[in-house]
Amino acid sequence: MFLPTIRSRLKFVTNPFSTFPAVALAISACVPIPIADTQYVPYGAGISVEKSGSETCVVNSGHSTGLSETDGTKIGSALSTVNEGTNESYATLSISVFQPRQNGKVATVSWAPSRIKLADSGRVFQGKLKASRHITTRDGSDLATATFVFPAPSGIGKKVTVEYGEGAIKLSGRALPASSVQFRQEKSLQVYVFPCLPA
Repeated sequence: MFLPTIRSRLKFVTNPFSTFPAVALAISACVPIPIADTQYVPYGAGISVEKSGSETCVVNSGHSTGLSETDGTKIGSALSTVNEGTNESYATLSISVFQPRQNGKVATVSWAPSRIKLADSGRVFQGKLKASRHITTRDGSDLATATFVFPAPSGIGKKVTVEYGEGAIKLSGRALPASSVQFRQEKSLQVYVFPCLPA
């Protein structure tokens, strides 16, 4: 992965020996670092899983998003935890809504935090909207994203469910049906390239 990057840097050097120390340092510093990680992986009927990396330096990321589709609109759900095992532990839910442009326009996406919950073995956590934004893609389609936080001082279980109540997500005021998404905790070995050399 990183050798082509080094070569692309070298092709502009007229005298490679003059920069040998710097090149040698870059090569020696750019090393793969395996790190054990725990992720929440989506599963269940009607849910497809898409692997994605949160950082460009990750070779094999364990991050994944659960995807469902309703009337051509795709809904993505990704769950993670922060400060697990501490009194400041909380879960983060990232939601994405992708709308292809139809008849030259897209609907406005709105969120109802009170109708988005995280269920865990009888416990129910209420989500709080942390941030949201809209992105217009090159073809004019719309991508709306939102991040919800679920305070959970005692942590969350190994199997949890994100529940979308009626009207949790709306398109121009119309409720968008969204299926609940189940997540299970899985351990994986992620490989980071450090430091990350730009291509």
